[in-house]
Amino acid sequence: MSLGGNPKWMGLPSSQRPPLTMVHPERLPGAPGPYTAGRRRVVVEVPAREAMLAPLRNILGAIATFEGLDSDVVADLCLAVDEACAVLINAAAPDSLVSLDIVADAQMLVVDASTTCSRPEDAGLGRFSERVLSALTDEVGTFAAAADTANGTEDDPGNSPGNDPENGTDPRGVFGISLTTRRRPPTASDAVSD
Repeated sequence: MSLGGNPKWMGLPSSQRPPLTMVHPERLPGAPGPYTAGRRRVVVEVPAREAMLAPLRNILGAIATFEGLDSDVVADLCLAVDEACAVLINAAAPDSLVSLDIVADAQMLVVDASTTCSRPEDAGLGRFSERVLSALTDEVGTFAAAADTANGTEDDPGNSPGNDPENGTDPRGVFGISLTTRRRPPTASDAVSD
């Protein structure tokens, strides 16, 4: 795991990277809030394999706990990310990474989980997954984008089957799931008596 800088594995294909990569933590601009000293962002990338679900849960749980979320909210968020990442792993193209983009501020914690899919138009949330995620978080959304492989990427140099290097077409794309958990203001029952 790396916390910034330009480690020697940056730019290597995912098969040659360490199994768990924290791409970068950074402070985001914004006024300090009552819960945090500003906005923070952490991006974590792991190979799209089921064996990586537990480390992702642990990392997210640590971040959510650090952000001061209630233990029940942390548990719900970890379950939601586990379900979202399981969906993404099933849809992922071979040798893809699952990326968690975690942004926290005074009002909420947002987790955007995404991966590269062979056919992003076929990826999506099933009804069961959507219900589970909706029960565990305040907002659930999905997003998709075309893969940017016109000039090749570190995971795909632009000449894999199905690609047309002449015009940069690639049937692959990115599919993601966005999960939002809003912070609850402290109540009188949360106050500790002296």
